Amino acid sequence: MRPPQVDRFSGTQTHNSWGIDEAIHKGLVSEAVTPRERQRLRRLCEAHAGAFVTAVPSRLDGVDCCMSPKVFRTAIRYRLGLAVAHKNVSCSFCMQPFDAYGDHAACCSKNSDVIVRHNRIRNLLARIAEEGLLSPVLEKRGILGDTPGRRPGDVTIPCWMDSKGLAVDVAVTSPFSTSNIHSSAPADA
Repeated sequence: MRPPQVDRFSGTQTHNSWGIDEAIHKGLVSEAVTPRERQRLRRLCEAHAGAFVTAVPSRLDGVDCCMSPKVFRTAIRYRLGLAVAHKNVSCSFCMQPFDAYGDHAACCSKNSDVIVRHNRIRNLLARIAEEGLLSPVLEKRGILGDTPGRRPGDVTIPCWMDSKGLAVDVAVTSPFSTSNIHSSAPADA
């Protein structure tokens, strides 16, 4: 059935299907009851948001490139906006109550999982740069001397372009944290 927002069909089926999908998505976002649900629906359309669904698991790329069935089911439930945690459960790190959707686990400042995810992404980036023969250097403490407020990138490539280096800093964020829930581009904040 054609949504009322779509006036007429013209062009290819792919073009028309995309237009219908966009109209349906806009309607879902505008009708979302909570800011969290609105944010979840907006994030679904980000580039590569669902890449884990179609990615080919490969142990050759490391254990971080494979999901256990239990983790995969949890990731799908999270993506669909379904409950992933039991009621009346508290975070073992900060003792705050867990929300049913598992958002707290992704943004708890006392949870070591945030650091683990950061380090896994950093290490994967360094490994890719190493395979590209770019001689990456992982963040080293004190490399900039005593310079308050400055720190080196998580992965530094000493000779990137025009004999200048490139510093890449990895940040793990959640679109559902208090500071990002109303942001249209939480990854850019």
